[in-house]
Amino acid sequence: MLRPANLPHFSYAPLQPIFASQRPYINPYLAQNFWTRHVRRVQSSSAAQGAYLRSVRSKKALVWLCIGTNCIVWLSWQASRREGGTSKQAAKIRKLGLDLQKNFLLATRNVREGRWWVLITSAFSHISFWHLFVNMFTFQQLSQVLVYTPGLTASRHLAPLIFGSALAGSAAFLSHESASSRSQRVGLGFSGVVSGVVTSAACLMPHQQMLLFGVVPLPLWALAIGYIAYDTYAMDGDTSVAHDAHVGGAIFGGAFYMLALKRFGGILGPRMR
Repeated sequence: MLRPANLPHFSYAPLQPIFASQRPYINPYLAQNFWTRHVRRVQSSSAAQGAYLRSVRSKKALVWLCIGTNCIVWLSWQASRREGGTSKQAAKIRKLGLDLQKNFLLATRNVREGRWWVLITSAFSHISFWHLFVNMFTFQQLSQVLVYTPGLTASRHLAPLIFGSALAGSAAFLSHESASSRSQRVGLGFSGVVSGVVTSAACLMPHQQMLLFGVVPLPLWALAIGYIAYDTYAMDGDTSVAHDAHVGGAIFGGAFYMLALKRFGGILGPRMR
């Protein structure tokens, strides 16, 4: 197993999108019956408005819970890299490092030894600060499409999307590794989840404007297609970035939209008349 300081990790593609505004505009692809049942009802009924706001708060809480968990695991990695102290302290640090490598790294060996939970926990694991920052910033921004869409809930929609994307990204990574000669590579990071969220959000609100590099306006559908095309092209390259995990997360995000989200509108949902 590689030392934490030298672990190759998968990071999000090198583009950093942010919302052009913090409040997403109404999706032009929302169905007429969706608009009547949810948006107008929220505006006209105090009870429905309260339910909508509670749903938004619960989805926001889930987003920040994921971010907080990622930050705690990152701090644990930093603690495992400390040097000095007494021999007893050094032994504790070594044990922490080994525990993290066994339980928060996506590696074929970990899965074969029965630690199947790394398929999920590795997604909440980062060593590099910038890897953590880019993933958390992008996730927080793009998740707002799902947070503010009426009808979507934390338990039935956002949580399954997050954990399903993590699992799909891990499965794609391990499958691609087993078919290649790079069996010693390990993976970690939230990028598979981010890819799943990007794809679902792009399917749900394809014309939501983003600011690429904080400057260039770009519709969300173009951003998603660009990321998927880039990751697919670079998947077999000699790189420490796990593009296969990105593609796996994106595939799950698209499938999740078709199975669970298209009734709320978007590219496959009924359009407004």
